[in-house]
Amino acid sequence: MNIKKYKGLLSKLSKIDDKEALLEVQSALSEDNKFIKFLENTYDFTHEEHDGLLKVLDLPKNETGYYIDKYGRGVSYNGNRSLKKPKTELGLNKLHEIENKKCSEDFLYFRYNYCFIMTKEGLARPESRSYQKELEESLSNGDDLAILFSRQSGKCATKDTYIDVRNGDIELHITMETFHNMEKIEKYFEPKNTTFTKIKDFDKFISKFKDYEINDVQKEKIAEVFEIMKFYKPKASYNAIYEAIKRFLEAGLEDNYILRIIKVLEYNELNPSLSKVLVG
Repeated sequence: MNIKKYKGLLSKLSKIDDKEALLEVQSALSEDNKFIKFLENTYDFTHEEHDGLLKVLDLPKNETGYYIDKYGRGVSYNGNRSLKKPKTELGLNKLHEIENKKCSEDFLYFRYNYCFIMTKEGLARPESRSYQKELEESLSNGDDLAILFSRQSGKCATKDTYIDVRNGDIELHITMETFHNMEKIEKYFEPKNTTFTKIKDFDKFISKFKDYEINDVQKEKIAEVFEIMKFYKPKASYNAIYEAIKRFLEAGLEDNYILRIIKVLEYNELNPSLSKVLVG
């Protein structure tokens, strides 16, 4: 049995509905002991290969699109064809047995192959953050754990996570860190009744810094300053803001520019004799 061939068939199944490839894999499941051993002992499928396995695992449907149970009857739950009623008996094949056993014995195999979330692009396997991977590995090792995690505590967000904030007519696309510091920002920027008309779009705004090589991270930071200045007028001059950003670019800084500007304004407020804009 050519393992490379079957892995190729699985990859092919993940991309298109190929009945011949599906029948070939199903036939190997009932006739090829080496292929069965391969499935039992392989845990490092690529996502593409495992998507092909999911096609083989999928149960048959009737002509109206309902999954059928082991007696050939269409099943659903409250009219939802993707769900089955409790105690529904299904006709499982050898691959179902193999995958159920592997998932019951290996938490990480289950986590990385069978956990999906709904995204704008459809169902997708979620990427774990570093602290989540650490927890997953501890769980997979069978460690005795007492986990104290509060619900909805923002563990999945970092200070650089962008959020959309709406307050009346004001809509801001800003980071969590900036949102957390809005009270401080409003000390130096006052809300305006109309949007900033002096510069109407971001391309014109960033063109003021055309003499600098700006990387993607710095561009994001400048975009956030622009977002604030659309709705909030700086109590300092606009030129002071532009000069501050230029100084940050010259220093190669990549952290939160709007908060750096606040630091500059705070410093100048405490030291009014210094007219020079400093990088905090």
